[in-house]
Amino acid sequence: MHIETKTTGTYQRPAPKDIAFMVKELRAYFGWKQLALADEAGVTERTVERIEAGITVSDDTLRKVARALKLREGAFTEPSYCPSEAELMAEVKKIRDQHTVTELHDLSEARDLENVMGQHGHLIDGSAVEDSLAEAVASLQDLVRDWGDIFGDLQQSEKVGACRSVLESIREIEARGYKARWGRYTTDDKFTVGVLVFFKSSTLRSGENFRIAIVPRWLMRNVTL
Repeated sequence: MHIETKTTGTYQRPAPKDIAFMVKELRAYFGWKQLALADEAGVTERTVERIEAGITVSDDTLRKVARALKLREGAFTEPSYCPSEAELMAEVKKIRDQHTVTELHDLSEARDLENVMGQHGHLIDGSAVEDSLAEAVASLQDLVRDWGDIFGDLQQSEKVGACRSVLESIREIEARGYKARWGRYTTDDKFTVGVLVFFKSSTLRSGENFRIAIVPRWLMRNVTL
């Protein structure tokens, strides 16, 4: 037996006001300021302001913003079912439920890395780092994995030494115009993950903590066990 689901929206391309609603809701949930979303999408802060004001921007820009918000690329540009406000709220809730959100902190000293190294798994995101530093990021991932495998068996003085070694590698990358932030979170099955994320220095302010959304599929590609 086929049961029809009642819908209240229409089939059309999302209107600028609907896009503005979705962008503001998801940005607020991720704990991002407009500048953070702009950097993630590769657009200007002014562009994000225009989108959230319901002003029309190019399709290419909308695709970039959709990807940054973990939506399908054509979410804002392709003619499709346009949900009602109630359905939009339900979609926002669904997206929230599908993401893990963790707070990121300044990496001030080697001891901060104990919060990363002493976990079951490690996630290092160097997607913001230029290609010429790809080998340095890969070496850092290997170093974190190698120390992480034995971190629980080390004496405290050895743990400090391991963290200093990792911090040295991080600082070498940061010297090229980047800044690392650390975080950690626990999954529903009590699996803990230490997180290191690199950002362009120009997008961060010292002492300003914020949250980052981690997509499950992306997580599976980046966690080192």
